[in-house]
Amino acid sequence: MSIVSREAELKYPTGVPGMDPAPLRSGYMDGADREFTQMEVEAAAHTLAKELDNADWGGITPHQRFMYWEIAQKVLEAARSQALREE
Repeated sequence: MSIVSREAELKYPTGVPGMDPAPLRSGYMDGADREFTQMEVEAAAHTLAKELDNADWGGITPHQRFMYWEIAQKVLEAARSQALREE
């Protein structure tokens, strides 16, 4: 069972009157497996620049932006992969 499937079960438990948890759990899982938006990757890249190098996004070169973008995308993908991995 993956981290995300455990979270879905906790968030949408069985036994709640009038609620079928199956479609809610499925939707939760689908949301966890979706592609990241450009805005999410860019927000992560901004955070990396600020936290790692105390860099202002407007003051860095296009090459540096690309490097932060690539790192952010890899970090987000690694986190998603870990959350979806069956244990």
